[in-house]
This record gives sequence, structure tokens and C-alpha cells, in this order.
Amino acid sequence: MARSPATDSEVPAALLADLGAWVRATVRAEVKAAQGQEDGGDPWVTISQYLSMSPRAAYEHAKGGRIEGARKLDSRWRARRSACDRFMEQHGTPPASAANDSTDEGASLLDELGLEQAARKPRAR
Repeated sequence: MARSPATDSEVPAALLADLGAWVRATVRAEVKAAQGQEDGGDPWVTISQYLSMSPRAAYEHAKGGRIEGARKLDSRWRARRSACDRFMEQHGTPPASAANDSTDEGASLLDELGLEQAARKPRAR
């Protein structure tokens, strides 16, 4: 039984409406996923930035399984914000950098002794 060319090119309006709704829902889900808003507002974060640690430390924690669900995306280790928050609750906040600690300790020691830090001389070029 042969179809006429007119019926092959016609698409029922209901089918077009369903297809349009499906496309809108799919695009909306893709945009939310790209923005990290899927799954109830628990976005993916870059571990090293969110936890204020070096990329190497983030790698070690992620590979060691200490940060649940961590994945390497775009050359950075990422995890859900809730997983990073759980990591901080279990392991405490990451320590400040050693350079900042030594400067603060030195300044507090000088204050206790009633001394001031000498001004540094500029380097000769």
C-alpha cells in the first residue's frame, strides 16, 4: 500500500507539541548540569579552591578516597559541595600556608618582647 507524498510530510500537531516539550526539558536539564545546579542545588566545586588547599593536596585527598565522589574534570579535581563540607567536618579546616604562619608568629613574638621589626633594605639590582 503506497502512501501519498502529502501524508509523509505532514506531522501531527500533538507529536510536534510533545517533541517541543521534550526538547525544552532536555535543554533545561543540560543547562542546569553545566551550571552545577542539578540534584537540588548541590553544585560541583573545584576542591582546591573550595577547601583552600594546593592542587596537589586536592589530588591526594581525591585519589585517596577521602572526598566522596571526587572526579577529575577539565584538569581539576571536583566534587559536590556537600562532599567537601563533609570532608571539612571530618578532617577540620585546612591549615594556613606556612609563609603566613611564620610571619604571624614572628610578629606576635616581637610584640611580646616590645620590639619592632626592622625595615628591609631594597635589593640592589
